[in-house]
Amino acid sequence: MDNRELRAIVTLGIPPSALCGVDLVSFTTTPQFQGIKQVSPGWHFVYTSLTQSLSLRHGTWICIPSPRSGGPTKRSDGNNESVAVVKKWHAKTEELVHEKDDTVLARLKNNAADIWRSQLTPYSVLLGAAPGKDRSGGIDEAVVEKKLHDWHVLTDCVTPELLSKITGDDWNNWRFNSASSAQRDVDEIPGLPSQHDHTDDTVEGGAAAGGLLHFLPIDLKQTWRSGATGRERTLAAQDRSWALGAIIDDHCLTSHMPPADGANPQPDEQAQKERYLIGEMQVAFLMILTLANYSCMEQWKRILSLVLTCREAIVRRPAFFTHVLEVLEVQLRHCNDVEGGLFDFNGLDEDGNASSSLLKRLLKTFRRKLGEVASDETQERRRAHKPEPMKRVTSSKTEDTSSQASPHQPGSPVPPPTIDIKTSPLRPVQDAFNRLEVYLRKELDWDLTDEYVRKGMVRLEDGEEVEMEVDDLQDEDERGEYAPVVINLDGTYDVGNSYNGGVGCHDGASPVGGESGGE
Repeated sequence: MDNRELRAIVTLGIPPSALCGVDLVSFTTTPQFQGIKQVSPGWHFVYTSLTQSLSLRHGTWICIPSPRSGGPTKRSDGNNESVAVVKKWHAKTEELVHEKDDTVLARLKNNAADIWRSQLTPYSVLLGAAPGKDRSGGIDEAVVEKKLHDWHVLTDCVTPELLSKITGDDWNNWRFNSASSAQRDVDEIPGLPSQHDHTDDTVEGGAAAGGLLHFLPIDLKQTWRSGATGRERTLAAQDRSWALGAIIDDHCLTSHMPPADGANPQPDEQAQKERYLIGEMQVAFLMILTLANYSCMEQWKRILSLVLTCREAIVRRPAFFTHVLEVLEVQLRHCNDVEGGLFDFNGLDEDGNASSSLLKRLLKTFRRKLGEVASDETQERRRAHKPEPMKRVTSSKTEDTSSQASPHQPGSPVPPPTIDIKTSPLRPVQDAFNRLEVYLRKELDWDLTDEYVRKGMVRLEDGEEVEMEVDDLQDEDERGEYAPVVINLDGTYDVGNSYNGGVGCHDGASPVGGESGGE
C-alpha cells in the first residue's frame, strides 16, 4: 500500500462498551475495535470514557502529517514522522498514552495486514454512518464532506506550539480531560489538597496528568495600558482594541508548521500571531464540546468578550475578524451535537439578566461597532473621492453632453461619483457577520438590531397597566446604573445618560428610557 493509504490511529486495549470519540463523532467500542484507518491528514482529537455520561473523559490531540511530496513526511523539527500513531489504554488513569514497548510495536508491524483488515474502522465510515443505523448501514458522502469541512474550519488555526504551550506536553501527546483547568479557574477549598498537587509517576506529566492549562492571560477588568489617564481608561473599557493588540503582540506565538495541504503560503508573523488567538478559541470550544471542560468554557467566553467589544481593531485587522466570525458560526452550528444543547442560549447571562445571554449581548455590541466603523469608512472614502466643484451643464454645451449616456438635463448639477462598497476592506467582515446573523435569526430567533421598544406600558392579565423598561446594553448606552455621574464642588451631583458622557437631569433624578441625555 501507498503511505498515503496507511494513515491510521491505533488504540490498543480500550475496554468494550466504552465511549470513544474522534473529532465530531462518538460511538461505543466493541472487543474488535483497535483504532481508525484511512485518517485524513491534519488535526484529530481522540477521547475516551468508561461510560457515556458520568465518568471523567480524557482526550489527546494527534497530528497526521500530509505526504506533500509522496516521500517521507517530516515534522517541523526535521525528524521523520510515521503515518500511524499508536496509543494504548492506561487502566489506572483511564486515558490513552503513547505505546513505547518495542515488543508491542514489532508485533503490530508484523501483523499489520490482519489488523488493518479486521480491527481498524475506516474514518469515512465513522463520519458518514447513516443516522439511526450502525456503522454497517451505509455511508452518506454528503455528510462525510460536510463534517470534514466543518472540522477543518474548527481546527485550521491549531498548531503544535499552541497545544504545547497550553498543555505542557510534546508532539502527538497533547492531552486534556474534563477536569483540566487554568490556575485562575481553580476552586481551592481550604484544608483539602489541590487536584494539581499530585500526579501519577507512571504517566507523563501534562494537563491530563494533573498539570495546569496555560491560556492567554486575558484580563477583561483592565483593558488599558499602564499609566493611562481617566479618559483613556474610559475609552479602552468601551473599545478593547488596545487590549486585543497587547495580547496578540506580547503573548501569541508564531508557528513554523507548514499548512496541512501544502498549498497555501505561510502567513506573515502578524497573521500567525492572530491565528494563534483564533486557534486557542478553537481548542477551547472543542474541549467544551467533547469533554465538557469548565475552564475551557470560561476561556472561550473571555476570548469572545475581548474580540467582540473592539472597534478600532476592526479597521486594522479585518481578516482576523472575518476569520473569527466564520469560526464562531460553525461552532454555534455544532452546539446541538450534544444532547440537550451545549449552551442555554436563552438563559441567564453573567449578570443574572434573563433578557439575553452573554453571547447575544456581545454580538449586539459588535454589530453596532461594525456599523459605526463601516459608516466612518464610507465617509472617508467619499472625502477621498471628492469631485471637483459642481458644474452645471449649460445650453451652450448641450451638443458636447448629448453624446454621453447621461440622464442629466441642462442646468442640473453633476452628482458625486458612486462609491463601490464591494471594494471596501470591511466588506468580508460585514458579509461574515451577516451570515452569522441570518443563522441566529433562523435557528434561535435572535434579533441583534437595536430597533425595539425599550420602555413602555404593559397590560397584565387583570387589566392593570405597568411601566416596563428593557435594560439591555445599559453599559454600552451609558443608561441606568451606568449613566455618568458628575460630582460638583458644592456637594450636589448630576446624572446623565448621554452616550457622549453629557450631563442629563439634576438633583439625582436619572433620565428615563433609552433616550439621549441633554448636554
